[in-house]
Amino acid sequence: AVKQSFWQDEVYIFNISRTSTVNQILSMEHDDRSHPQLYYLLSHWLANINTSPIFLRLPSLVASLLTLPLIYLIGKTVFGPVPGILSMLVFAVHPFYINQGFQAKMYGLVYLFVFGSLYSLILALKTGKFRWIITSAILAALSLYTDYSAIWYLISISATGLAVRLNRPVWLIIFLTVILITPNIKLFISHLPTAI
Repeated sequence: AVKQSFWQDEVYIFNISRTSTVNQILSMEHDDRSHPQLYYLLSHWLANINTSPIFLRLPSLVASLLTLPLIYLIGKTVFGPVPGILSMLVFAVHPFYINQGFQAKMYGLVYLFVFGSLYSLILALKTGKFRWIITSAILAALSLYTDYSAIWYLISISATGLAVRLNRPVWLIIFLTVILITPNIKLFISHLPTAI
């Protein structure tokens, strides 16, 4: 799957990334306004180095592989080592996850950022340490700069905050994430329907 030629939507992303300037990507002055800028910037940078399908798919593959230990750590921290291993194995062999990990698209990075943010949130709730709150907020913001559908993650941690009686770290993470996405808030609001 890594060596096969580009699929149609991969070609679309690649062409936008390759033919747009950094300023066009940052201001969303290109044909695809349904995805935020981060992945396009990464693709733009990579396309200037090498245009082979293997090279351009590498970030998704690496991000998907790095996500697996995070899934294990989340499962281990919340439920124990055996559920952690089982959770990681389910993801590792799931056809949808494998497929997304081999495409030159943004979803592998979204998984990495969302699961990294979730693990940091769990550590923030367990330890109360501010560094985990900051880490969780940064990763949540990066997930939103990668794909608008990551809003569902923020909605779910907001619900968690309500379920645990407005736990301060959860609301601080949401607040800091909103601050981090403020430069793009108009774009996020205008593209919210694409995430739903």
